[in-house]
Amino acid sequence: EMSKHVEEGRLSSDEKATLVEMNEKRIENLLKEKSSASVMEKLKKAMARKQQLKSIRDDTLEEGPALRYESQLTVLRKKVLPLQALEEASRGRLLTLSETRSLTEKGELDEEIERLEYASCGWFEDE
Repeated sequence: EMSKHVEEGRLSSDEKATLVEMNEKRIENLLKEKSSASVMEKLKKAMARKQQLKSIRDDTLEEGPALRYESQLTVLRKKVLPLQALEEASRGRLLTLSETRSLTEKGELDEEIERLEYASCGWFEDE
C-alpha cells in the first residue's frame, strides 16, 4: 500500500521523511553485506526508490487523510467558539443562570470533541 502511495506521490511530509530514513538505513545495510547478485539487485532497487523519493516535491505533499468524524468535529467546534468567548468574558464576575447552563454545556461539548478525536485516530498515529 505504501509503495502505491509513493508511486502516486500521495504522501505527507512525515511519511516522506520516514521513508527516506528507512531507505537510507536499507542502503547502508546492503552496502555492509557480502557482495552477491541478489544484494546488488536489492541495492539497485533501493537506489531507485531513493531517487523516486527525492523526485517528490515538498509542495505536492498531502496533509494526510481527513479525520473519520471531521464533519461532526467541525459542528461541535463551531458551537464551542461562542462559549469560549463567554467563558473568557465572564472571568471575575458572577454568571447568570443561562450563562452557567451554557458553560456547563461547553464542558460536555469539549468531552465529546475529545472522544471523537480519539475515535478518529488511525493505527499509526500518535496519541
